[in-house]
Amino acid sequence: MLPALIFLLAFTGTTLTTADDCIRLWGDVSYACVCNATYCDDITPAELESLPSGQFRHYTSDIRHYRLWRTTEDFKAETNNETSTAYFTLDLSKLYQEILGFGGAMTDSAALNIANLSAPAQELLLRSFFSSEGQEFSFIRTPMAASDFSVRHYVYDDVAGDVTLQNFSLVAEDFQFKIPYLKRAQELSSGKIKIFTAPWNVPDWIKVKNGTTLGPISEEFYQVWADYFVRFFEAYSEEGVDFWGLTPENEPQFLNRGGWTPETMTPWVVNYLKPALDKAGFGHLKLMICDDQRTNVPDWSENVSEDKTQGRRNFGVLEKGMWIDEQMRNLSSGLAVHFYMDSVNNTDILDRVHQDFPEKFILYTEACNGTGKPVVIGSWERGEGYSSDIIQVLTHWGSGWVDWNLALNPDGGPNIEGIFVDAQIIVNSTSDEFYKQPIFYHLAHFAKFVPPGSRRADLTTEDGKGVEGVAFLTQDRVAVIVLLNR
Repeated sequence: MLPALIFLLAFTGTTLTTADDCIRLWGDVSYACVCNATYCDDITPAELESLPSGQFRHYTSDIRHYRLWRTTEDFKAETNNETSTAYFTLDLSKLYQEILGFGGAMTDSAALNIANLSAPAQELLLRSFFSSEGQEFSFIRTPMAASDFSVRHYVYDDVAGDVTLQNFSLVAEDFQFKIPYLKRAQELSSGKIKIFTAPWNVPDWIKVKNGTTLGPISEEFYQVWADYFVRFFEAYSEEGVDFWGLTPENEPQFLNRGGWTPETMTPWVVNYLKPALDKAGFGHLKLMICDDQRTNVPDWSENVSEDKTQGRRNFGVLEKGMWIDEQMRNLSSGLAVHFYMDSVNNTDILDRVHQDFPEKFILYTEACNGTGKPVVIGSWERGEGYSSDIIQVLTHWGSGWVDWNLALNPDGGPNIEGIFVDAQIIVNSTSDEFYKQPIFYHLAHFAKFVPPGSRRADLTTEDGKGVEGVAFLTQDRVAVIVLLNR
């Protein structure tokens, strides 16, 4: 018996004219959808139990008219053989990696922007991401202390020499903003959200000092830094927030962060961090390595020999990756990757990671746009970029894709480094409104219909006419196809 089929297609142009329930805020080319304290568009459920035999659900988003517009279509036994038609073959007997899910980041900036809305508008915004009438996100990434998307620099213990971390404490950003929203997200999702974290900042007093210059973390404080992680997880757990996973550092090679290399991080994780987590009862957390651009994946994951560097760009790959160490390989679960350099890096990097380490998942943990103008209301191009990258990543063994800030202001901030970017939702606190950008709906085509536990299915074409696609089979035996026609 064939499974039910949801067919998802994102168009860049169409002749259809019927409107949906979106209140449009037009940009130069396309539009965002306006929500306020009393109204927000939602996503019509698939309702497969009422689907007649021989039909499928079809959700369409396009540049001018639609945002997840649901129709019901008939399967046709014959094709018209038109040269402009793209043909795809779905083979549900060939299944690949398991999907972990999709999501976004609850940064300080995202939480502060949400807090600037009235309580009813806040609720509608959170429901848009996490409830059954919204995207049904399954991941949230939240920084350990401040990130660049904060309004101030801070760590949880800045008292020099406090090796017992007696002065460790969460701050207002945690208690007033992030923790309440993380808990509400869990409520809206019936506890299905997987929360993971990474530090951006390291207390200055645990770094190597060379005059006035701060270097990487000093080895004498390796245990202190491991204990810092434990204290963070304990503090959040006391507030009712439990984590699914972590990475040891966001973009770890930067000196203003940990200043790690694979050679220094490996013994710290093996000898300090993992034992500390195990002892404190957090050994179950999924530990991911890298948390950086695809460019840097070989540095962190593998021992690159001459034959593996042929035919691809070599960005100064180091001699030893973390998974060459057997202990490190055994205690880590997956690879965390950022999307920013994907356009200049071949997908064979991801293929090779899966080939060499098939037991490890690949999770994209950060993505955003902002080159040129940070916030572009109604940017369909940025939505297409997201969909294209997600299709590419999932086709090459990715198990999930997590966006950066859930919500930002009309300037693309706040950001303490002055780096402003776009987001799925733009908050206009002056009018108590928020705007759901096209990238919100592009992500929804995946997050809404490809739940955790789904498996990628084989989807092939001899001539896709430029249409990109990826397919899945859910645990409920629902076949899902997502196509992007640019």
